Amino acid sequence: MTLFSFQSEVIGPVVLGMVIRHFSTKIALWMEKAASILGTLFLLAALVTGVVSNSHLFTDHWKLWIASALLMPVGSTLGYVNARLARLPSKACRTICLETGLQNSTLALTILAFSFGDTEKFRAVSVFPLLYSLFLLVDGVLITL
Repeated sequence: MTLFSFQSEVIGPVVLGMVIRHFSTKIALWMEKAASILGTLFLLAALVTGVVSNSHLFTDHWKLWIASALLMPVGSTLGYVNARLARLPSKACRTICLETGLQNSTLALTILAFSFGDTEKFRAVSVFPLLYSLFLLVDGVLITL
């Protein structure tokens, strides 16, 4: 799979969704609810599959675990504090908080997969993004409770 084909697989459904919403908001809202349920099920399946197929992550160095666990809370806190120091409105501060705390680990893994075709090299360099992805799920659950 090339990067171009990957991008077209992402852009195609987005454009289709925009067209559907343009012509029928009711259908778009129904599809949004259905996609949310399917997305949740997919995330759970991906989490289980990821944990089972990447069991080596549980034996990696503790510093990687600490760094990946702290990236989102520290990034979010720094984003929020700096936005408040800049005297931005509360809504903007919350947006900046989330945008600085949530880094795109899926994009990082995709770039690594295209850059390191060798399985052993990819396995070695993908440890941090995989652990970070796990903690994003944990942090997301904690934030929404």
